[in-house]
Amino acid sequence: MRKGVTASIFLLTLLLSAAIVVISRNLAGGKTITDIIGGVRVSCYDGDNGNDIYSKATCSDRFGTFDDYCTDNTVVEYECGSTNKCVASYIDCPEAYACGNGACVLLETAS
Repeated sequence: MRKGVTASIFLLTLLLSAAIVVISRNLAGGKTITDIIGGVRVSCYDGDNGNDIYSKATCSDRFGTFDDYCTDNTVVEYECGSTNKCVASYIDCPEAYACGNGACVLLETAS
């Protein structure tokens, strides 16, 4: 085989593998954003479709993977920003909720 044909087959295999990953992530309920930035294909995936403080999720971009987490009664919520990079927002849980395991959860009331 010629070098050009081998390289083309390799590239096609990589693209198909990436497409399968994106499809499987979307079927799980998340959101993937892909753009061309500076001539480079850049993707960002958010497992809870954006800013959802009631659901712990993971955001992945070209720099790494970031899980939502709690600090006191505040959720550090990751979502895909305008440049397809995971960005953090600090959001206080509302009254009657507490931050637990990366999400705001309803406090139990005494009966």
